[in-house]
Amino acid sequence: MMFYLLSSTISCIRILKTGGFLQQLFRNGLSVSAYWLVIWLVTLTECLVFAGIYTASHTVQCPGVFSAAGMASIFGFFLLYCLYLAAFALLLELLLPSFILVVSSTMAVSIVCIAAFSNRKFLESTGTVMLHLFPILFSAEFISGKFSLDEERLWTGKRHSKVNPSRLSQILVANLIGFFVLMLLKFYLDFLVRTGNGFCLSLSYPVRASFWRPQVATSAAIEDTKSNDAKKSEPNIEPVIGLSSIVEAKEVSKTYSSGCCSGRMKWLVLKQLSCTIYRGQITALIGHNGAGKSTLIKILTGEELPDEGTAHIGGCLVTNSLLRLSLRGRISTCPQFDALCDSL
Repeated sequence: MMFYLLSSTISCIRILKTGGFLQQLFRNGLSVSAYWLVIWLVTLTECLVFAGIYTASHTVQCPGVFSAAGMASIFGFFLLYCLYLAAFALLLELLLPSFILVVSSTMAVSIVCIAAFSNRKFLESTGTVMLHLFPILFSAEFISGKFSLDEERLWTGKRHSKVNPSRLSQILVANLIGFFVLMLLKFYLDFLVRTGNGFCLSLSYPVRASFWRPQVATSAAIEDTKSNDAKKSEPNIEPVIGLSSIVEAKEVSKTYSSGCCSGRMKWLVLKQLSCTIYRGQITALIGHNGAGKSTLIKILTGEELPDEGTAHIGGCLVTNSLLRLSLRGRISTCPQFDALCDSL
């Protein structure tokens, strides 16, 4: 199951993220909700197939032994087990930078699950703490308990004395809660970390009204900027008359850093850059390699945030991570390289 998820869904997502292709699609208007709806519909279909094969194999091997209600509960729980593994693998894909680390981590989790299945007595001795933290480790106990109940009812007509139905209910509820917690954590971090959808919002974005209903912010600061620019005209720049501005950057600065601790190095890419792009005009950025042309475009499209300064596009403050959501689908960029083919 895990190997199939790694070679299909997880690897496909990682390929789409290579070179920022998937993040670029999101900024160009692809709905994040629609994307995850497709991913989970495909994953649900795959998990249904695995759960169906698992349930059918036991039914065919032991015809008439297990009741229809028992096999239905086994099917539902195994489906939940597969979805739990899928949610965990998708969360690892989001957090880990390398696909090799994702594969190694998921395989390690699979080995731990197999070891836990053969050490059920140890898990039972841990009480409810381990059940609430890692409910997936108790999956074998639930399935074997359901099988034991059906076998005893078939041969003796009585309930198995060693199987506690309330214990099975606890395992089912714990796995169900764990699955939804992983899903919510995945969706929350997807908007937060750089390896997610690329928006890199603030920690409190779910409680912000501007996240659920993004609106174009026509800030009064734009008018102040225009009046100040009119008062302080640059002597070496020809004034523009009769044109309305569509893109405005004001004193934008950006610094990158590398290394760590005492050996950390910083270099300034943009220093107090101000520029205006007018509606209906073709504007070119000219400069040598490393002058900051690509960095400025990344800031305007929301791929990067400046250390200082502001930038507006059509009245929207794009240097605000929440306000720039309203520009999705309205602006797009053609990158310097092909995100799907390195040779182009």
